[in-house]
Amino acid sequence: MQVAEIAARETLSPVERLEMALHPWVGFVIMPLFAFANAGLPLSFAHLGNSLTVAVFVGFALGKPIGVLTFSWLAVRTGIAMRPPDLDWRMMAGGGILAGIGFTMALFIADLAFTDSLIDSAKLGIFLASVFSAGAGVAVLMWVPTAGITATETRGQRLG
Repeated sequence: MQVAEIAARETLSPVERLEMALHPWVGFVIMPLFAFANAGLPLSFAHLGNSLTVAVFVGFALGKPIGVLTFSWLAVRTGIAMRPPDLDWRMMAGGGILAGIGFTMALFIADLAFTDSLIDSAKLGIFLASVFSAGAGVAVLMWVPTAGITATETRGQRLG
C-alpha cells in the first residue's frame, strides 16, 4: 500500500503538488476572507432582531437543508436517482446543512432585491446563516461514522 502511495505521489508534477498543498488554505481561509471583505457588511448586530434578518437566516439554515433532503429522498424513492450504499442519510443531512452556506451569490441577489434600508439586514442574515451552516454541517459530518471510507480516500487521493 505504501509503495502505491509513493508511486502515485511521484507521478505528480511539482506544480500539482503545490496546488494540492495550497488548496485547503485557499478554499477554507483565503476565499472566505475575500468573500467577506467584498460583502461590505458592517460589523454591527443592530439588525439582529429584524424580521428580514431572521427570515433570511431561517431560509438558509433550515429551508435549504430541508429542501435538499426532501428532494434527494423523493429522487431516490421515485427511482430518478440512486443513493450509493456507503452514503447514508446522516451524511446527506450533513451535506444538506452545508448547502446553507450561500454567501457570494446570496449577497449578489440581495443587492439586486433589497433597497438600501434593508440590505444590511439581509447581509447579516446571510452571514449568520453561512457561519451557522458551516459549523453545524461540519459537526454533523464529524459525528457520522466513516466505516466504509479508507484513510487515502479521506485525504482525497483515490488510487483506483
